[in-house]
Amino acid sequence: MNQTGHPSVVYYWRKIKFLFVAGSMLFLAGCHQEQAVRRSRLIFNCDGTDLLGNFMFNRRPLSLADVNAYVDAYAGTQITTFMMCSGAHNLYYRSAWTRIIGEEAPGMTVDATSEDPENVGVYYRNYLNVEREGTDVITAVLQRAREKHLETFISYRMNDLHFNAPDQSPLSYCDFWANHPEYWINEDIGWHSEGAFDFAHPEVRAFKTGIIAEQLDKYGHLLDGFDLDFMRFIVYFKQQEGLKHAPLMTELIRTVRQEVDKVSARTGRNILLSVRVPVDMDCCMQKGLDVKEWVRLGLVDIVNIGVHWCGHPAMPVAKFRSQLENDRIPIYATVDDGGYRPRETYSHGMRRGMAAHIYAQGGDGIYLFNHFIGGAYDETLSQGSLCRRTIEPLLHELGSPETLRRRNKIFAIDDGAAAAYGYRPDTPLPLSVSAAEQSRADLYVADPLPEDLPEEAVLFIRTDRPELLAVNVNGTPVNEQEPAYVTSFDRDHNLENTETVYAYRVPVTLLQQGYNTVAFRSQGGELKVKRLEIALLYGPVETNGYL
Repeated sequence: MNQTGHPSVVYYWRKIKFLFVAGSMLFLAGCHQEQAVRRSRLIFNCDGTDLLGNFMFNRRPLSLADVNAYVDAYAGTQITTFMMCSGAHNLYYRSAWTRIIGEEAPGMTVDATSEDPENVGVYYRNYLNVEREGTDVITAVLQRAREKHLETFISYRMNDLHFNAPDQSPLSYCDFWANHPEYWINEDIGWHSEGAFDFAHPEVRAFKTGIIAEQLDKYGHLLDGFDLDFMRFIVYFKQQEGLKHAPLMTELIRTVRQEVDKVSARTGRNILLSVRVPVDMDCCMQKGLDVKEWVRLGLVDIVNIGVHWCGHPAMPVAKFRSQLENDRIPIYATVDDGGYRPRETYSHGMRRGMAAHIYAQGGDGIYLFNHFIGGAYDETLSQGSLCRRTIEPLLHELGSPETLRRRNKIFAIDDGAAAAYGYRPDTPLPLSVSAAEQSRADLYVADPLPEDLPEEAVLFIRTDRPELLAVNVNGTPVNEQEPAYVTSFDRDHNLENTETVYAYRVPVTLLQQGYNTVAFRSQGGELKVKRLEIALLYGPVETNGYL
């Protein structure tokens, strides 16, 4: 027998390798804690279907050149971190666990006339186009992002509800999901929630951790981090069972952490583990997500916070940090592309206001969700001084509090649109106002006042019906109205029934950085304040940005 093949030599060699790998994993685990420093990031989450649909290039057949150009468009901005969504139940690569999105299962017959509202058939055909060029979409994106010196993450949707309902194409259904209705939540607590996976079942958790381990193994050599997106969607257990099952999710996170560390040791890369969770700790616990425990145990390196499918205009970042009881871990807050009731696309000024709010509240950076550019997204949709599209210029501003200074902004209070799947935002709106007593609401202004003093400040109040109002700001009455501003600033967008919008000019010296109290009293009957916003104008839109 060859000397190196002697059983005793083999035994000791295996033992040395085991100790080396174990030591490397312990070292890298320590590195994660050292690396989890609070640094600024502007994160872009590519949901994958935007790329597979090739919306940037007006839906032409996708090519590898298009994939590279897609990444390049974001690389030329303040974006620091490119998160590529890998899918959820069906994926954006060939997997041992499930099919590619839009791929027919063996023996499947799809009626040519059946609806495909999510264009999954197009996604699959475009996937094949890139595969014929010798790669897959995720590999191509990660490689290009690294070439452009961007930090690279995969973002995995933990319980996506887009493709689990009868109104979807059979091409979108995951076989594991379709074959096991006993693993569904089967409760109506929001859009498509009946078909959400119930993570109380060990088979569901094994399915998810198996996919995650596969992605880490396949793409780990290209990764700086791996993101578990619990906001897509925030349904994991039956109602009232989340708290009881929280230890199951903590164990899932522990399993993923072990996989991350194993791949880090193998590749020599310090792969970070991030999570995206609800902005309220009580809501997290109700959903079975014991984020505070994950952080305490050192299982995660980054916490991203948000609400479902809208940008919270007054994201309570400082409150979340206080609830987390950890000053070291980075927290990034989500800015989505729209919100309000009825839903509307947020304007430039509102997105600046949300970003400035996050920074002023102690957030370490911004997590951009649904911020797509190119194609129809770059069609200018403007009304007077306000613009809701052409997002690319904002990607040169949102990455730093400094580049947001003296830029025109709108600060606002959530109108209740952030409520979803059991989450209830802490908002005074809608606010009842009567003649009997004053009603108050605190509106946060993030800009460094009075150091950066705007040229003009305008308070917009949307009510459910017309009525004379007595309004004061920080104890001082404001009386001068500017009715023309309602239209030129497009604040009458999506008015319903008898809703009315008032615009009051506010002396800029009345405002302060932080919370500003706005008080109301009706001069007639009772009414409700449904939206409350304040616009700060530092100069013309040509030099200081559209609102």
